[in-house]
Amino acid sequence: MESNTTVRDTPFMASTGKEVTSTSFASTNNGKSSVTGGKENPRRPFRRLNPGVILPLLAGVLFLFLWELQAFHKLLELKKYQLPLPSAIAEAMRDNFSLLLSYTGYTLAEAVVGMLIGSACGFLIALAATAWPRWGGGSLTLVAALNAVPIVALAPIMNLWFGDGIGSRAAIVTAAT
Repeated sequence: MESNTTVRDTPFMASTGKEVTSTSFASTNNGKSSVTGGKENPRRPFRRLNPGVILPLLAGVLFLFLWELQAFHKLLELKKYQLPLPSAIAEAMRDNFSLLLSYTGYTLAEAVVGMLIGSACGFLIALAATAWPRWGGGSLTLVAALNAVPIVALAPIMNLWFGDGIGSRAAIVTAAT
């Protein structure tokens, strides 16, 4: 069932202060193409696939294929222990799946705790900056300076301050947030 609707003319105020009426457009609401009579072309089943998705996907598959054939190893003179093959990586992941899953939970907990603390600190700093604008300018400078420090340089400092547990990792996520 195909239904055509027309948008009615609606007057509105333009930026010049004069009343203007909009033009009417006819549109179809059924989502089917009127060029092919509402049917999909059987010769082009992948017509809706976006090249912005397909081309990177094909490039990624080609990259993995060349990597598996050791093209990068020959080109860059790498050994297999320097750059393991994708099949070896997949095999190691399969063999150590339960261990990786437990570490994933630990890392997720660190990330969530750090994001919650960082978001709360950011909210409190924003409230204080709104209440006291002079203090807000100084805190903005401090936050920008902290953001300029690379995480690689910040991580040893956080390990010294908070120890080698979940606290240091949550503090790094807090600083990044």
